[in-house]
Amino acid sequence: QQKRNLKYSVVFSFAPLSSVFSRFQVDLQYVSDIILHFNPRYERGGYVVHNTLQNVGWGSEEWKYENPFPRDRPFALQILFHFSYAFLSHRLPSSHVNSICVGGQVEVNLIAFQYLGVMFCPYTWDEKTNK
Repeated sequence: QQKRNLKYSVVFSFAPLSSVFSRFQVDLQYVSDIILHFNPRYERGGYVVHNTLQNVGWGSEEWKYENPFPRDRPFALQILFHFSYAFLSHRLPSSHVNSICVGGQVEVNLIAFQYLGVMFCPYTWDEKTNK
């Protein structure tokens, strides 16, 4: 059975406020839960941490050992959503995002939402089992 899923993206444009800052974060939230904690860090060679906060408890961090964002010049970040996909393994569905929080020594120049259309998926999403 096919399921229709809305697909869109959020585009951010940032400018660093300092060339020596150590990290920044983008949190996609639903009330007090953080559906995606996206946290690029510049110490130890640079890496990106992903996580979720659900019911006042952090999940297991997922680390990517490369930080593609420059410290010394403006950069962009695009996050792609489709409602049947969880950002992280076994995590909260992206359809619940209702606020965005940005922290750290970056200036937000732009936040833009882009509708990418409807896609047909050959699977269904069960929010109870996240499968």
